Amino acid sequence: MKDWTSYVTTLQDLLLAEATRILRLERWQDQGLLLSLTALEAVASLPKQTVQDSLSDCFPSLLQASSQQLENGIPAVGWEIRTFLAQYSLESLGSPLKIKFALQGGIDGNEEGAIDKAILLQFTDAVIQEASEGRKLAYLEDMLQNDDRDSQSDMLGRLLVIHRLIQHTKGQFQFDFFAAKTV
Repeated sequence: MKDWTSYVTTLQDLLLAEATRILRLERWQDQGLLLSLTALEAVASLPKQTVQDSLSDCFPSLLQASSQQLENGIPAVGWEIRTFLAQYSLESLGSPLKIKFALQGGIDGNEEGAIDKAILLQFTDAVIQEASEGRKLAYLEDMLQNDDRDSQSDMLGRLLVIHRLIQHTKGQFQFDFFAAKTV
């Protein structure tokens, strides 16, 4: 059994070293993009603390790459990177749910930088997966702060996130929707 454990540890170390090397190249175009996304997916199978320790210096460039992909009209890739960051370096995202939530195919049609419902839910789950009940309530309060300038599709995205937050806290606290409406 000791040999097997040693073998698995060696494989994990090799995987992490290669993924780290690839991500430090910061190639987010063409074949480099596919290689980088594969590296992110591969390290996601490793223990969280190991990934955090090994890739912490890559998190700022990953956030930059995410923003670049969103600006270049490749929202699926941009949000995949942000979801990875939410899982491994939530603090690098600042206020992770204070974003535009335009949905693809929403009421206003396809908007630049829009994300589809599944990606938005996956990102939200990553943000709140380890959040305390107090943090979830704070996110919920932030989401209930209505901005009259939001588009209708942005409002749909907000409502979807609010619904997901409630699902994650269901039965774990008393929530007064009438009081929330006055927030």
